[in-house]
Amino acid sequence: ISANRHITSDHFDNFHDYRLEWSTREGAESLRWFLDDEFVFEMLPETLQFTGAKMPDEPMHILLNTAVSSTWGFPAPCPVGCDCDCYDCGVDACACALPEGFCANLPAYYEIDYVRVYQRPGESSEKIGCSTDTRPTKRFIEGHRDRYFDPYNDEKRPLKPVPTGTAKCARDADCGGGTCDPKLKRCRCDDRHTGPDCKAFRAFDDHDWETTWNLALCSPFLPATLLRVAIALGIGSTALVILRVQAQLRSRTAS
Repeated sequence: ISANRHITSDHFDNFHDYRLEWSTREGAESLRWFLDDEFVFEMLPETLQFTGAKMPDEPMHILLNTAVSSTWGFPAPCPVGCDCDCYDCGVDACACALPEGFCANLPAYYEIDYVRVYQRPGESSEKIGCSTDTRPTKRFIEGHRDRYFDPYNDEKRPLKPVPTGTAKCARDADCGGGTCDPKLKRCRCDDRHTGPDCKAFRAFDDHDWETTWNLALCSPFLPATLLRVAIALGIGSTALVILRVQAQLRSRTAS
């Protein structure tokens, strides 16, 4: 689900605020996009029904990246004398397939000042976590493991382990939140960072949605009078059982 909006050169020179409001509350589901507090676009459940889709309500993560597509903004049809089977500013035979002036913009940088996630206080439909009580993603993956890895590529588990450190380095600056081992020339992460070069924070959930079910027996509530009677009956029954066992043992011994 996405929407396009024209931007100006100012968006390449200064920071701007991009906002998405995502509501999964029953009867008020919506996706709303804003640019610098200006409303841009809205998606409602009835719109998605035209394609048989539904308003997304599964746990998700935020991915921020920059991508270049040869099917969007590139020369079409391919310029005469150009094969358009490669795209490389450093090779003349490949640069001809790129838009005019494209290579003059490289190298380019995608700078992000901050990312913030907010929730409405007391709103039960808004939950942060990869596996919540209403959407237990972890348990679903464990029950459908074959859907989340490719055995033909020698994959044996749904999620690959994230290496902590081990990337090659020459100095501490190469290792983000860590140091460069002077002998091994490999990154070593501190307690707050992970990844090969220690540049990712260790993720955690503020709330653990995993529920552990324990079977427990609770003592029933009885009025004092009934409780005394129950204790008396219990003692009498116990004494009876003990006496009968002793009697049986004695009779067997005597025989």
